[in-house]
Amino acid sequence: MNTLLRCLLLSACLSWAQSQAQPFSLEAVKSYPFPTELVRSAQGSRIAWVFNEQGKRNVYVAEGPAFTPRKLTSYSEDDGQEISSLSLSNDGKWVVYVRGGDHGSNWDDELPVNTLSAPISPKVQVWSIPFSGGEAKPLIEGDEPIISPKSDRVAFIKASQVWVAPIDGSAPAKPLFNARGTNGSLEWSPDGSKLAFVCNRADHSFVGVFTSAETPISWIAPSFSHDRSPRWSPDGTKLVFVRTAGTGGAPDSVLARKHQPWSIWTADVATG
Repeated sequence: MNTLLRCLLLSACLSWAQSQAQPFSLEAVKSYPFPTELVRSAQGSRIAWVFNEQGKRNVYVAEGPAFTPRKLTSYSEDDGQEISSLSLSNDGKWVVYVRGGDHGSNWDDELPVNTLSAPISPKVQVWSIPFSGGEAKPLIEGDEPIISPKSDRVAFIKASQVWVAPIDGSAPAKPLFNARGTNGSLEWSPDGSKLAFVCNRADHSFVGVFTSAETPISWIAPSFSHDRSPRWSPDGTKLVFVRTAGTGGAPDSVLARKHQPWSIWTADVATG
């Protein structure tokens, strides 16, 4: 008898729940908007983020104290062109982003995505647009942009080399320097006078510091290790980075389980 009562009660509850449920459709799930890439300016109370609405990705901004959302870009097609590397200049006047590529993939993240099978593939480009609104300008084909602390220029990667352009697009982008290998992981010094980077040469990698066209690149504690993730001290006199073993040596066993050793290094920028 108790079992019968429990079954009847469960059936009644399920019937009530179904009657109260909201209409469900796959289209409603696919159309649900979601935000990504939330960033803020170093000064003031300005924020920016990317909104994906039915596959149409756009940059939105807001400013305190009300933080009323405002749509900054006007991309109107679900064309598979993601927006990534969103950043705000320190003074909050400029928004920089990358449009194109597939940065969630395991490889080839910098290659164009052509979901519409266009005869000419879309480009992976660095863009800038005023926070106050206006026309978005493509600075150049490139990736991994980082805005100078002075809010006046943007460094980025193009064909594994480091380039730079005015943040307002007032002049063409140009190579900042040339270093053999695959360069990336750009980090401006706090005063914007130097740029740290990682130069990957397959079986090892270096942390380098660029100062000017007249000054040789400074290599920080170079070795045959893999050095990565450089970060500046607040006063700009020191760098910290992660070091792991370089490629090579005796082959590892595929059966043995062991940790990959790593260490955190600090270095004086003036002496390397």
